[in-house]
Amino acid sequence: MAMPRSAVLAMMLVTAGEAARISKTRQKSNRNASTFIVNGQPADECEWTHQVGLSNSPGQRPWCGGMLISADWVLTAAHCLARADRLNVVAGEWSTSQSSSNEQNRFTSQIIQHPRYYAARTDFDFGLLKLESAFTLNNCVGPVRLPSADVADGTSCWITGWGTLSSGGGRPTTLQEAEVTVIGNSECMSDYGYESGRITDNMLCAQGRSANGGITDACQGDSGGPLVCEEGGSWVIHGATSWGRGCAGANYPGVWARVWDQLTWIEETMNGIFPTPMPTPAPAPGSWVLSGTGCQMESNCISSNNYPGNYGNSEKCSVELYGDIPIRSEGFSTESRYDVLTIGGVRYSGTNGPPSNPVTLSGTISWESDYSVTNSGWKLCRD
Repeated sequence: MAMPRSAVLAMMLVTAGEAARISKTRQKSNRNASTFIVNGQPADECEWTHQVGLSNSPGQRPWCGGMLISADWVLTAAHCLARADRLNVVAGEWSTSQSSSNEQNRFTSQIIQHPRYYAARTDFDFGLLKLESAFTLNNCVGPVRLPSADVADGTSCWITGWGTLSSGGGRPTTLQEAEVTVIGNSECMSDYGYESGRITDNMLCAQGRSANGGITDACQGDSGGPLVCEEGGSWVIHGATSWGRGCAGANYPGVWARVWDQLTWIEETMNGIFPTPMPTPAPAPGSWVLSGTGCQMESNCISSNNYPGNYGNSEKCSVELYGDIPIRSEGFSTESRYDVLTIGGVRYSGTNGPPSNPVTLSGTISWESDYSVTNSGWKLCRD
């Protein structure tokens, strides 16, 4: 798997390329947004019975993952649930390119984000889904155990998902799996690239190495999926795929929502106890907040993915500007009419891009590419 890690999109503060690990696909016919594990291997069919996929309707490729924690409850990431009012959950799926009699689909009756979820920092990134009806449990569909204690640093665990095989890369058609090792939070900040305070108590870092030495990690499309560790002969869930700075970077381990830290909230919510949500602090004036995984950041600039290399198909993101921010364009080339950057209500495509001289902007910048032709894209920088 690799990086946040959807029309359901992850809100996150744009700091040095951090991203939630979501993926979406979009049908050109209706123009609606619908968005793997890195250095892993294909899983066996029915190997990971707790793995589920989230989509808008049965038959769609999942754009986020999750895990069954009972026959009618799913644990996932909060950033997968933004603005969603009804989702389809598929269990027993293995191949996304063909259907199977092992697959079961259920719609949600409740979509619940953690009351302290903070999108700009991907903090408290926990979500729960109540299903309209319970799954039928069998050899291909079954819940994972919730933890009875926190996972120890250095524990070997497994991650699974249908996400991209590299940052901005292609997606597999079969469920992928990879082994990772839990890294202590302090070590994740002191010995790796995450700054002090960035990894909170409700986050869990992990990273692994494949047999050929490649770094194993989650990536786009793996969001909400499981990190499980074997305990007493059964699998126990310790993490929900949350975010990371790039995918499979040696200095930036993947980050999961630490289940043990919010076990009480999970259990109380399943029992119908709902705490009052805490207010989300507003971003500081002069900051910009990114939604989605179709953009990337480098220093004081935001660009389409892989710029100046070609961006990908069916990518989407938006940037919310808080206050007046001087911004200039440093390059622009997209598929005319179909791959559009919108700034202040003005749509730019083809070679007709925003001004290269600084212009003071506020509000929202949005970007969307369709499913076919790609070009080098665009780059906007703060002046």
